[in-house]
Amino acid sequence: MVADDIDSMERGQGRRCSDINVDDEKHRDFEPSHSSPAPTAVESAGDSRDSPSTISRWSSHIKGFVSRSWQGKEVDQECLPVVRRFQDCPDGYPTLAAFLDSDENFMLYRRFGFIQSRLLLYKQDQVRALEEELDTLDKNDDDIYLTSRANDDLDERPRTKLLKKIEAKFREYAELLAIAQNLATLNKPAKRDYKSVRTYFENEQPVCDSEHYIRYKEDIITLKPGRENAWLDATVEKGLQKFACPPIRYLFCSPETRAKADENTILYVKGRIDALVTMIITAMILALLIIPIYVLWHLSNEVQDTTTTAVTIGVLLVFTLVFSAVLSLFTRARRHEILGAAAAYCAVLVVFISNVGPSGNGVSSSY
Repeated sequence: MVADDIDSMERGQGRRCSDINVDDEKHRDFEPSHSSPAPTAVESAGDSRDSPSTISRWSSHIKGFVSRSWQGKEVDQECLPVVRRFQDCPDGYPTLAAFLDSDENFMLYRRFGFIQSRLLLYKQDQVRALEEELDTLDKNDDDIYLTSRANDDLDERPRTKLLKKIEAKFREYAELLAIAQNLATLNKPAKRDYKSVRTYFENEQPVCDSEHYIRYKEDIITLKPGRENAWLDATVEKGLQKFACPPIRYLFCSPETRAKADENTILYVKGRIDALVTMIITAMILALLIIPIYVLWHLSNEVQDTTTTAVTIGVLLVFTLVFSAVLSLFTRARRHEILGAAAAYCAVLVVFISNVGPSGNGVSSSY
């Protein structure tokens, strides 16, 4: 009996083991073909790092990342702006054209004022001669043709031909007048811009000596509308040119201007210089507001006598004059604008003095 029980138990164990094997086989049949059995603790600690499949996966990831990064760099290189560098242009007028095009303030050309006057005088006298000829025809002609344009045009009389000739000459004269007027509205370049272009001509000698048009200083005009070119702008640019160290070039030169210029030429970005000038002017205006208010506040706490009153008035006058000088030197404000700004500035200081008295530091006198 015991033997039978043992046999039955062994048969049951065998059935259970066979069932488990069958289930494992079914489970493996449903798994994807590329999956691998889960590693044991020992395999996950050591063998999985050295397995060929893991190494291949990591290598494929690294290759994909490098290829994507390299493709991105290539796209960035393709998207870079095209810059015409001085050294890439042939010597002569191509290099000169590249230099003049490198900065809007370098677009300096001659207006040929003398030639304009000669042409205008010539065309004007041509029209004058035709005018005299027309007057002669009018005096010697019959009234029937002078009182009716239809009768005058009917027979193709000399007056009709003369009027057509006058129209053509007058049109040429008027077009020349309009061109001269447009040229007259263009401004003369700033001194520093003219000096920069002339220095380039003298140092580089791009064209022959007889074609150095930049020497005609009184005849030079700029195509760029004038901005607020004041004394401070010129001083800042001179300082940047004098102390042209690598940090200065990095801050005030863009990659495009650095790519355009050669070793002997420095092209600063005008917008960055304008930003620096604006910061300087803003700092000075704030100082001209804070310093006098601080001084007047201390004076208001002193014993009020004749000396204190005189010092207060002197502080008002001095700082108002300094404020007006800053506007005059550092900006291109007109006279009435300077006068209005100085009056407003002085009014602010006077209001501060009236509100801050010696007794209460801003406390109302009713107390």
